[in-house]
Amino acid sequence: MEITHEITNQYGLNIYECSNYAKPGHECKHNLHYWESGDYIGIGPGAAGRLTFEHDQSNSTWRESFLQIKQPHKWIESVTKNNTGILNHQILSQKERLEEVLLMGLRTINGISRETWIHHSNGKTFEQILNNQKQSNSDFEQLIKLNLIEIDEKGLRATKQGIFLLDAILPKLHIEI
Repeated sequence: MEITHEITNQYGLNIYECSNYAKPGHECKHNLHYWESGDYIGIGPGAAGRLTFEHDQSNSTWRESFLQIKQPHKWIESVTKNNTGILNHQILSQKERLEEVLLMGLRTINGISRETWIHHSNGKTFEQILNNQKQSNSDFEQLIKLNLIEIDEKGLRATKQGIFLLDAILPKLHIEI
């Protein structure tokens, strides 16, 4: 990874996601939308989608996951017969939703904004959910001390060292709801 990072920097390509580099202003907006937990509709065989909905009275939100049938002929048959090609539809639990926000958001240099987190956590902060362990040396605090993640007024992100160690970091970010 370090060699890739050095070579891409020589050509003016900056890392903006753990496995993507681009010249400033030329980042893939399509992928950034996924990584920033935006809503998207998946249409066609094998497509996936995520949509966020708001309760009218409580201002809380929920997120739904959709997965289309993978085989084109079976998808067309289902759409023709049932007016839908959806194979699996589920409402994500609060924990699943926040795990997804962490998994996707920490891939980027900008990480997860506080605004995005609060929207998906229904008003709870990073600290309330990730640092909610009873012991004083929580995994969350240890990751900060090891300079693998950082948190500030903007949000939570992996550091330059941490972005290459996400497979080790993510399991240590325990979501306590």
